[in-house]
Amino acid sequence: MAATNVHGLLGGLVAISDPQWVKVKEFSFFVGILLASHIRGLMGRINILNVYAPYHNQDILCDHLIESELLDLSSLIIAGDLNCTIDFNEIWGCTRRVNVMANHIKDIILEHNLVDICPSSLIPSWDNRRLGKRYIAKQLNCFILHEQIIERLGMVSYEVISYHISQHMPTSLR
Repeated sequence: MAATNVHGLLGGLVAISDPQWVKVKEFSFFVGILLASHIRGLMGRINILNVYAPYHNQDILCDHLIESELLDLSSLIIAGDLNCTIDFNEIWGCTRRVNVMANHIKDIILEHNLVDICPSSLIPSWDNRRLGKRYIAKQLNCFILHEQIIERLGMVSYEVISYHISQHMPTSLR
């Protein structure tokens, strides 16, 4: 299990079993947090990026990811908090705006043969815990896989788990 160090900001956590097979590396970018885990097993190698994207400066994080060439790994799974909605259907409440980076992120997904996995039931993975007109909820957490992972393992499912103790609900990829 590895926790991200975000210097007093909100962060993420990746939990992976059997540390004999898992190697974790932290990437330091100007903004955002990434943990890369390289997992060896019967199906070959899987590279997991645990992402915590900042609300501001997301373009810088995207540019760093592209420059790092991590997105070109055919064994890539991106999991975590993008802090970005890329579709209008991923937003609930009175104030519904798609993130300004949405089209850029969609282009990155297409250019690098990635697949944005939709949750089995489209419910928010984050809400602001307010009521009435001030209520906002979004699908901020994501699982983005390289298409070759799906070819090797078959289609996966993504579930938002309704129990939570913070503004973010846990998610599960199976």
